[in-house]
Amino acid sequence: VVFNEAFPADLQDYTTLLTRVKVTNPDVVGYNDASLSSALQYLRQAAAVQLKPKVFVHHGGTAEFRDRQDDAGPLSDGYCCITQWKQDNRGGMELYNDFKAVTGQYLTGYNAQGIQVVYVIADALERAASTDPLKIRDALAETNMTKDNPRMLLPSEFIRFDETGQNIG
Repeated sequence: VVFNEAFPADLQDYTTLLTRVKVTNPDVVGYNDASLSSALQYLRQAAAVQLKPKVFVHHGGTAEFRDRQDDAGPLSDGYCCITQWKQDNRGGMELYNDFKAVTGQYLTGYNAQGIQVVYVIADALERAASTDPLKIRDALAETNMTKDNPRMLLPSEFIRFDETGQNIG
């Protein structure tokens, strides 16, 4: 790690920061940001200052360029985004198309995680066969949703909870 600096979430002009990063001549530039527009702005400004690492690694959930090649263009070359979901996941394209048709929005990893939560709760409610809170809690605790379950959206082998209630899948 040759450079590590936090920046405000609402930063619009990354030029000074990117110029300082460029001086280190990095092979990889990683950053965390939450919106597609700010990721595009970041990459446009990186290109403007001629910052050319081998790879840009981004974690932010909504900066998934797969459907946005028109917006990203050649800026997406060498770009890697860490995400929780993609259309190639089981049932992904159907879910993606349904979500887009209903909302008019692109389905992101965060959206997919929210839908996965609803599927886990629906599964527990069906297994509990009751509205009794203790039976529902027990059904949630006994969840063992595996990758062959059609309700399993995320690229995990399973969803299962430990004794503290944390997903261990």
